[in-house]
Amino acid sequence: MPGVPAPGGHRLTTRTATQTVKMYYNTIEYKSFHESPRRLGELEEQKHTLLSVRCEDGQCIANFPNGEFIFPEEMREKLSPLVGQEIGILRLDGKYHVRRLDDA
Repeated sequence: MPGVPAPGGHRLTTRTATQTVKMYYNTIEYKSFHESPRRLGELEEQKHTLLSVRCEDGQCIANFPNGEFIFPEEMREKLSPLVGQEIGILRLDGKYHVRRLDDA
């Protein structure tokens, strides 16, 4: 509907000497650096209780007490059965290795 921004969107009005231009644009919810999901670096290991797993935009996002981490989408099959358990995920040579910590 003209004159009404979409939910979550904003309206910007620009005026020049001869015309008024209205533009509508959607905004994305802001997440600070510390809230955004991150990737494990090479030789980095994540050891914590896995709280939840979800897929978003073709990526697997795993939630841990210390934040969210992004993994390839196919890791969801490995991680889903481990929700609620203490796990370790090691990135080595670009691959992710998952293990339950009580299986050490």
